[in-house]
Amino acid sequence: MATVTLYDFYDFSSNDGNGWSISGSNATTINLSDSSHQKTITFSGSFTQSGNSISGTVNGLSLSQNGTSIFTISGLNLDAATTQSKFLGDNQAFKSWLLSGDDTFIVNTKAMGGTMNGYGGSDTLVFAAPRGDYAESVNIVGPTFKPTMGSGSSGQLAKENMSQIVSVQNIETIRFSDSAIRLDSGGNSAKTMEFIGTVAPSLLNDLAVRREILKFFDSGYSMESLCQLALNAKLVPTTNEALAAAVFQNVVGSAAPAGTVKALVDYIDTHSQANFLATVAEMHLNVDVVGIAQSGMSYAL
Repeated sequence: MATVTLYDFYDFSSNDGNGWSISGSNATTINLSDSSHQKTITFSGSFTQSGNSISGTVNGLSLSQNGTSIFTISGLNLDAATTQSKFLGDNQAFKSWLLSGDDTFIVNTKAMGGTMNGYGGSDTLVFAAPRGDYAESVNIVGPTFKPTMGSGSSGQLAKENMSQIVSVQNIETIRFSDSAIRLDSGGNSAKTMEFIGTVAPSLLNDLAVRREILKFFDSGYSMESLCQLALNAKLVPTTNEALAAAVFQNVVGSAAPAGTVKALVDYIDTHSQANFLATVAEMHLNVDVVGIAQSGMSYAL
């Protein structure tokens, strides 16, 4: 569960080159430099060095170029020898290994840009300003965010770097100062919207309701177990006929014919009310799951 803080433009999908060599070390830091790129990687932790071999524990690392800090990574707990071996191997494989957990990426830079690649795990990208300060678009890989001249802090940061765009890959949550986006297509964001669309469609655009329902799915509730909770709380009618009629109205937008209500009641009789609600919800009749897959689900903090 690392925390990555970005201070300058960087593309996490790029190759940082090779030819790295140890340029300085002590018991708590190991510096490696790539003279052709004027870059320095500093590993922090607790180390013992014997020649070019390193043992100990890596707690963090940072990248700088020509003396300018590019990013730092904290919250690590890695074997130093394994880290050295991975780092000196394939560059992309090293990043994938390093960022395989549930990581947080914090954008703290004027030169906002590059690709934020979370690799494995469930990752969060954090912007300091309100969502309205960023122009959003979607491509085949994922969403992109460009700082605009809004009134918030990112508007000020963007004045010198209007062409820079943050492209998002393998990031599951994007958090702004006023709201968030869940990008786990086909996952809990879609389930959240399906549940609300079935039980209380008038609340589909309520960001606070989305947040609360998302918490249930994130904590491990299945669709059927959450539907049972809704029944227990009497959020929907509890008689079979009234439930069938209400759910049809919710997802179709018109009253159910008598024959349809009877058919739905027959289904409930042979299954359960919770199963009926879950089955209808997962048909996503009044929810745009394609749109959710492409651009995510917004919700309140």
